[in-house]
Amino acid sequence: MIDAEVRKTIRGGRQMTGEELDAFLKTVRYGTLSYMNSEGWPDMRPLNFGFYNGCWYFHAHKTRGEKLKDLTSGKKVCISFYTNSDKVGLEHICQHDSVLVYGRLERLDGPDEDYDEMIQGLTAMCVSAGTAYKAAPERISKSIKGASVFKVVPEYTAGKVVKFASLPD
Repeated sequence: MIDAEVRKTIRGGRQMTGEELDAFLKTVRYGTLSYMNSEGWPDMRPLNFGFYNGCWYFHAHKTRGEKLKDLTSGKKVCISFYTNSDKVGLEHICQHDSVLVYGRLERLDGPDEDYDEMIQGLTAMCVSAGTAYKAAPERISKSIKGASVFKVVPEYTAGKVVKFASLPD
């Protein structure tokens, strides 16, 4: 369950309830992380995430990579998750569900105080990505040496269900 404020959408009738948000987020495997990069540009990275203990976890290479230089503890970030339907009738524009999660980033450095949380977050990530067989604790312990693990602590969320947005006359 997410422990964060749920913000209202413009069209309240399409807004997800807290229960709908939780159910939706249990079904999605991937999302897009958005943040301001070190050059002042907005940046977006598609990632797979693990949800554990009310937070989202992802990893990056420990010593190189574009996102690593931009992601620092305390940074404000947004994760967008969505699904869409292939069955959209001719009279409708779209059919999708979407959730935005706004929060702050924490970098877990381990190996001492953060180590267990790093293992749990990466295990959740493997499970949500459909690679649970790779989530064996000894395997994660081995691979964690070359990874930086990040946690997104949610501050507020917004979700909506667009079942049928009709074309204007």
